[in-house]
Amino acid sequence: MNYFKQCLLCATVAFVAQGISYAAVFPDFIDYFNEEMEKNTKYGAWGYRLSAGTQYYSYKEVDGDNNRLMKISGAMAGFDTKVTNSFSNLTQSISGGYYKSINTKYEGQACTITPNTQQKNCFPYNASSNDYYYFTEYIINPHIVISRVHVGLDIGVGYRFAYNKYNDPNAYKREQHYVYYLAGLNIGAFIGSKVSITLNAQYRRLIRGWNKTYMTDIGYDSDLNFEQKNGSGYAASLMLSYNPNNKYSIFLKAYYQYWNILESDVKDGYKKGQFIGNYVEPNNYTHVIGLNIGIGL
Repeated sequence: MNYFKQCLLCATVAFVAQGISYAAVFPDFIDYFNEEMEKNTKYGAWGYRLSAGTQYYSYKEVDGDNNRLMKISGAMAGFDTKVTNSFSNLTQSISGGYYKSINTKYEGQACTITPNTQQKNCFPYNASSNDYYYFTEYIINPHIVISRVHVGLDIGVGYRFAYNKYNDPNAYKREQHYVYYLAGLNIGAFIGSKVSITLNAQYRRLIRGWNKTYMTDIGYDSDLNFEQKNGSGYAASLMLSYNPNNKYSIFLKAYYQYWNILESDVKDGYKKGQFIGNYVEPNNYTHVIGLNIGIGL
């Protein structure tokens, strides 16, 4: 991950230096581009995207020795939306998405804890799972355009919510919240008169995470609220767009997302006033691989 950050920093420095270089060498082109962008409207140029697709989703929790405690995986389907507003060499956007289980399953273990002694008795347990998540992001994208190539930086913040409950009468609900910042690089280019390709890579850092586990669903005195302070992730996408005219485009986007959230604080669990045990939200990993098709206006 440190290598990724170093690469991103180098790319940022190179981006700024290249922009200064091109502005010095091609001042007429830069002035022309800025004038054309400002002609759109005094409120900037607006753009809209809507896409839908499927993805493979995997969420895994591990113990301190990196042994798997549980895993939720399978197919999901959903949609993404994005609204952009562009002024000259700066674009800002608000995007979001929602994805829900098509066929996800829980693979883990069921455990009983002997009060006072804290002895755990566990056995393997599998079940179908009901999962969904949604997210929203606000991003500022300063960029330069050189001939038919677009190079820009992504700087922004995001929020992600995930819900899980595997299908069993003795199961409990779980909700996860992430607030994070992001930084990234995107490069786009026309590879034909009407076809363009865009590559995007982002680093994401957790600002604050929290988890609510509904232990009252299985007879505990109260639900448990965990705080997660450390975690990071990254995302990458490759988008191919067909632009028949300047009114709309059709695009296909393949993407990958990753999160690693470290262990939470520790909470005590009680049943009818009796101490049952200590609980923690374990170190966890999320992987998402998906493909969407959409339209841009």
